[in-house]
Amino acid sequence: MKILFLADEIRVGGTQRRMIELIKGLLAVGGYEITLVSFTPGVEYLYLLDMPVQLIEIKRFVKKDFTIFSKLYKVIRNFKPDIIHSWGSMSSLYVLPSLMFYREAKFINGIIANAPEKLSVRDKQYLLGYLTFPFFDAIVSNSLAGIKSYNAPIKKSYCIYNGMDFNRFMNLKSKQLLLDSLGLKGDEFIVGMVAVFEERKDYKTIIKAALKIQKQQDKIKILLIGDGKLKKPMEELVEGLKLKNILFLGHLPDVENYIQLLNAGVLTTNHTMHGEGISNALIECMAMGKPIIGTAGGGTNELISNGHNGYLIQPNDPDQLAEKILYLFDHKTLSEQMGKNGLKMAIEKFTLNRMTKDFIALYNEKNRPSENSLNKTR
Repeated sequence: MKILFLADEIRVGGTQRRMIELIKGLLAVGGYEITLVSFTPGVEYLYLLDMPVQLIEIKRFVKKDFTIFSKLYKVIRNFKPDIIHSWGSMSSLYVLPSLMFYREAKFINGIIANAPEKLSVRDKQYLLGYLTFPFFDAIVSNSLAGIKSYNAPIKKSYCIYNGMDFNRFMNLKSKQLLLDSLGLKGDEFIVGMVAVFEERKDYKTIIKAALKIQKQQDKIKILLIGDGKLKKPMEELVEGLKLKNILFLGHLPDVENYIQLLNAGVLTTNHTMHGEGISNALIECMAMGKPIIGTAGGGTNELISNGHNGYLIQPNDPDQLAEKILYLFDHKTLSEQMGKNGLKMAIEKFTLNRMTKDFIALYNEKNRPSENSLNKTR
C-alpha cells in the first residue's frame, strides 16, 4: 500500500511525533511505501531522516501561495497513493482541490489533536473542521473528547489513541549521573512537567503550587522541561518568588532519560485557551511507571483514572495541585502502586504496536474496493 502523509511542519510537537512513530510502526510491519510532504522547511525529529521515506518539502513563498495546490497535486499524480493522510489544518486545506480531481485514493483527515472545552462556529479550529470534514473519507482524533468538541460526523470519525515505542525507555543513561548533573539527591521526591512554554499550558499554577510546597517540604523538587516564548517570563516569576525547588531544563531531545528521575508527572493546562487531546508527555510518564496529575478536561480525562493511576485537578487550582503532590510524597507505597496501574494502562492502550494496528485497520477498511466498484470489474 502506498501512503502519502501531509504535515504542516515536522517540528517538535505531539502531532508530529505521533505521525513519525506511526511511520516507524508501518515500516516495521512492512508492505508500505511512504512519502511525506511538509509545508514548512526543516526537520526537528532527526531520526526520520534515517527512515526509508521520501521526504518532500513544498515551500510557501508568500502566506497565501496558491501555487501550493498545483505543486501538491503534481506530487500526488507522480506518487499515486492509495491513502492520503493529512495531519494538520494547513495540509488538510491544501489537499482539498486534489480530492475533486484524484479519485484513486482515500483521504484521511487527522486535524483533531486537541479537545477545546467550548469550540464555537466562530473559532478558526471549528471552521477548519466544518470546511474540510465533508470531503474526507475518514476523520481521526486521538481522543473521544476531540470528536465531541469538533462535532465531527460520527459515522466517519475514528478515535485512535497515541502509541508509544517502549524501546525508547530501554538502555537509559545512569540515573545517579543525571541526578548529580542537576544537583539533586536520591532521597528527594521529584515532580516533572514536560510541555512547551506557551499560553495553552498553565505554568503559573504549578509555580504557585511549588511556592506552597516549599513552605511545607524541602525534599520535593520540580523539573520544568521544555522551551518556548513564555520560558523567560516564568523563570523571572520563579526568581521573584525566590523559589528554590524548581529547575528549568529547557528542551531535551532525550527526555525519557529525565522522566526516569521523576516520582510523579504533571500537566497543567490553560483550559480557557486549550483542551488537551491525548498527551504524549503523560503517556511517557505512565510508560515509566509514574503516577500522573493533570488538569481535568479533554483527553486528559481519558488518560487519568482519578485515584487509580493519578489525580485529576480542577483548572487554576494550585492549592489542589500542591495537596496532591504532598499526598503522593507522604504515601510513597500508594504512589508506586498508582505508577504500576498507569504502566498497565499504557501497555494496554498506548503502545506503538496497538496504534499501528488501528491505523492499518482503518487504511484497509477505507482502501477496500466498494461493492459498486467490484460490480464494475465483474
